[in-house]
Amino acid sequence: MFRLIAVAVLILWSFALAQVDFREILDLTSWRGLTVASENRCSPYERDDYSFKRERHEAELIEIWGPTSPYTCEEFPDLEGIDIDHLIALSEAHDSGLCAASKDRKREFGNDPDNLVFAPASLNRKKAAHDAVGWVPEINQCWFAEQVIEIRRKYDLTIDLYEVLALERILLGCPSTE
Repeated sequence: MFRLIAVAVLILWSFALAQVDFREILDLTSWRGLTVASENRCSPYERDDYSFKRERHEAELIEIWGPTSPYTCEEFPDLEGIDIDHLIALSEAHDSGLCAASKDRKREFGNDPDNLVFAPASLNRKKAAHDAVGWVPEINQCWFAEQVIEIRRKYDLTIDLYEVLALERILLGCPSTE
C-alpha cells in the first residue's frame, strides 16, 4: 500500500512540475488539516504591514536555536552575515490567506518565533520567497515540512496543490509524521 501511495505521489509530482491542475480530478480540498486552494493576492502586499524587526528576535532565537541555522546545522561565531528567515515567507503567507487578515494578525505572523530561524545570508537570498515547491533545505527536510504544516495550521493559511505534493514527497521519507 505504501509503495502504491509513493508511486502515485511521484506521478502527481511530475504533473505538478508540468503545472497541470489536478484538484478537480482528485477532488483534493483539504490535506493534513489544511485547505487546498490556489494562491490569491486579495489585497496589495505591503511588507511593512508585517512589521518584522530583527533586533526584537535575535536573543529569543539564540535561546531557541543557539547560534545555529536549522537549515544547515552550521554554528555561527557571531551573527555577522546571518539573516533571520521566515520559514513561510511573508508574501507567501499573504497570498495564502493573510491578505484578508487584520494588521495585528499580520504583525503577529511576521514576528512569530515559530516561523523564524537563523540562516546564512546567501542561503536566505537563494530561498527568497519560495514555498516548498521552489526550495527546501538540504538537511532537516522532515522538520522543515512539519514546521510549514504547523505554521499554516496555526494561521489558517491555505496551501496550493503543488506545495502539497512537494511536502508529501518529503514526508513519505520521514520516520514518523501525522
